[in-house]
Amino acid sequence: MIVAKRLINHVGLENNLTVMAIKAVLVILCILVMSRRFVAERWLDVALARSWR
Repeated sequence: MIVAKRLINHVGLENNLTVMAIKAVLVILCILVMSRRFVAERWLDVALARSWR
């Protein structure tokens, strides 16, 4: 996130819409990654629980 802000400042994108769009994409990507990890961990827990029984 900090790197993205530095890149935006370095490039000098003064357009608020562009900055908001980039931030929105970053947030969506973060949510997708976190949800995928959560689902994967839950699936692994269930699979391990079934295999141990």
